[in-house]
Amino acid sequence: MGPTACLSFEPDEARRLLWLPLAVRHKLDGCGLRLSLLEWQALPLDTRAELLHLPAGADFALCALHAGASRDTRLRQPVRLEAYEVAQALDCDAAAAGAWLAAATPFAHYVLSRRNRAETWVAAGGVGLAAR
Repeated sequence: MGPTACLSFEPDEARRLLWLPLAVRHKLDGCGLRLSLLEWQALPLDTRAELLHLPAGADFALCALHAGASRDTRLRQPVRLEAYEVAQALDCDAAAAGAWLAAATPFAHYVLSRRNRAETWVAAGGVGLAAR
């Protein structure tokens, strides 16, 4: 089950549903669906809100397909992070990074794998690691 609200560090444009919130992107990825920013912005506001608030699963996938999402045909590999990558991104020791990787949710792995989001993720309290 994915998030059903905008994350605290997302810009106002995502909260106002002008941009695709990470929660919706995560649920689309989980269903193997794709929705471009232009397609998102063409949707009525109530449909955007429904896609945000529906939990991941069959109902979300049906709503997304009805809204115009398409199957994502690009080959994707699951996000696999190594402890050294997490340690480097979060500026912590490898042992703490390994412990975090073992306990983290798939969504946390997804966000952290986007290197430009690592700093914001830590600042938002998304990772309970003590810095070096």
